[in-house]
Amino acid sequence: MSENKLQLDPQLKALSEATQAIASELSLEQVLFKIAQAARTLIGAKYAALGVHDGHGHLSRFITVGIDSKMHPQIGPLPTGLGLLGHFLHRGEALIVKDITKHPMAAGFPQHHPLMNSLLGVPIFSKGELIGALYLTDKQDESEFTELDQQLIEMLALHAAIAIENAHLYEKTQRLAILEERERFARDLHDGIIQSIYGVGLTLDNAKALLPAEAEAAREQIDISLKSLAAVINDLRNYIFDLRPQALKSKGLHARLEGLVKELKVNTLLPIQAQIDPDINSYVTDMQASHIFHIAHEALSNAARHARPKRIGVSLIRQDDVLTLQVEDDGTGFAPPETIAHGHHGLANMQKRASILNANLQIETAPNQGTHLTLTLTGISKRQETD
Repeated sequence: MSENKLQLDPQLKALSEATQAIASELSLEQVLFKIAQAARTLIGAKYAALGVHDGHGHLSRFITVGIDSKMHPQIGPLPTGLGLLGHFLHRGEALIVKDITKHPMAAGFPQHHPLMNSLLGVPIFSKGELIGALYLTDKQDESEFTELDQQLIEMLALHAAIAIENAHLYEKTQRLAILEERERFARDLHDGIIQSIYGVGLTLDNAKALLPAEAEAAREQIDISLKSLAAVINDLRNYIFDLRPQALKSKGLHARLEGLVKELKVNTLLPIQAQIDPDINSYVTDMQASHIFHIAHEALSNAARHARPKRIGVSLIRQDDVLTLQVEDDGTGFAPPETIAHGHHGLANMQKRASILNANLQIETAPNQGTHLTLTLTGISKRQETD
């Protein structure tokens, strides 16, 4: 029996055990950790990492095994896919590097990072699409990485792709279940509890009409109760307004904003003028869509809850490479703070999201002068269609 055969048998057994352990896990974070751990154990590497591709040439996740947890804060931010690690994100090819420091794409290590000499990198593909890469550095017996090591990690990568896709599918199913439950809860609140409270209010109103003329104190108590019920109904409607639009998250920015406006109309009975570019989904990434939606949601929610407006307007328009979101109302307005601090949660959140978008956010308002919010995002372009 050859030496390679003697070496391969226990490693194939270890590979089989590793893939079974990976396949039994549903949590994405645990799946990624187990894959990195299995890769390190499989070929006896000192360190292992699994990078997840974000679809735009960078790493969205980077899971490490072998580095002491106390060292992580000293090393600093996790890599995003530059330097040698980026080789796998752009070329999608396996690679063995005997001396990392001599490779032309090497960008060096951060301070406090453990010294690493050799590297084995293997891309992870799912349905022909690059979704990540496995990185192994330095073997524990100080030998060099071999083609056999590469083949074993490539076999593990095939199983890893299936496990990652399963975990993604499980997460998506869980999120869908949560969104459906939120929608059901909002519907039950609207159709059941609000109607019941409204019915109690009508009963109290009728009771007030039946009271004798001298029962003024009772009328005052009923009026107080009616105002309290109206406030409860308003709070519930605002709560439903926060719940329902999330159910449209997977349908793109256009549908989410339309759903937001529709829900606000139903729950506030305010006249709302909306103008949303019908092609907007083709010009924003998922990240941009999420931040734009939440800024619009915050602005509309503030107007409906606090401004007591007679009308609200919202528009999302694209002209060439400039996207402009505007939310305006003719309500009470407010005196804007000189500095937006953490105490101004709504304003601070919108400003933070605008900063992430690298967009310009302006809020024009004054007491009794209404509020006009404008978000301007430049440099957008039509996204490439993907199958």
